[in-house]
Amino acid sequence: MRFKKFAAVVAAAGALSFVAACSDDSSSDANSSAAPSQTDAGSTALPEGFPADVPVVGSEYKPYDAPASGAVGMEVVGATATSFDEAVQKLKDAGFTEASAPSGSQSLRTATFTNAKHVVGVVGVEVGGEYRLTYNVAPVS
Repeated sequence: MRFKKFAAVVAAAGALSFVAACSDDSSSDANSSAAPSQTDAGSTALPEGFPADVPVVGSEYKPYDAPASGAVGMEVVGATATSFDEAVQKLKDAGFTEASAPSGSQSLRTATFTNAKHVVGVVGVEVGGEYRLTYNVAPVS
């Protein structure tokens, strides 16, 4: 039951934050070619506290506030239409067990995986041709 609750919290938070970010057109900078801020830029290092033994896709990451208590979140910078499927396959290949199978449409896909140490929620969101992939990892209790 904990896995389903974790997956539901992760999916809802991931979708809402992405939709809010995509629909925020209230700012109209005169200089739209400005470099991205440091918070928008990714790093090749995993965010602090993200377990190195959880396989991930992509090559740049940024911290993401995980919605579940005790969890560590990460967003993949530059996610694509295939990132969610690649993430699911990497977790399966690493021996993680499906706690909740990949579900949803292309616009919102979620899955939860476990192993002896971690519960991993993966959320893929697509809005208007832009993609977001987040991981949320909590210790198994």
